[in-house]
Amino acid sequence: MMQIAAPLFDIGKLGVPAEILRKKDKLSAPDWERVKRHPALGAEIIGEHDDPLLKLARQIALTHHEFWDGSGYPQGLKGEAIPWPGRVIAIVDAFEAMTTDAVLPRADDASRTPGHRDREGRRARNTTRSWSRPSRRRCR
Repeated sequence: MMQIAAPLFDIGKLGVPAEILRKKDKLSAPDWERVKRHPALGAEIIGEHDDPLLKLARQIALTHHEFWDGSGYPQGLKGEAIPWPGRVIAIVDAFEAMTTDAVLPRADDASRTPGHRDREGRRARNTTRSWSRPSRRRCR
């Protein structure tokens, strides 16, 4: 079910003006507030349903930007309060941000991501780079 529901995780970005999503510069505070609304907008677009697939899609859309320490959005959920599907998609979204050129320039090769292992199970080279830099995606 996750495989079918997951593609809807960012559907709330339909409610964010394209010029904000395409900005290459740092977002202004009002623009950032608009972007931070996209999980709630996505949940609203999907709506409340009895269908398990749509329930899952709504939960993912609403919780994929919640952080373990409670500093995420839109609800500020913390730790185990974040539903498992939202946690999984948050990881997938972060990996995608590190390895694709969707909006921003130059992606990293998947082998450069933290913890990557080669076919023999050895840690890949070039994984010592600091990942504490600000996210290249505008939506954390």
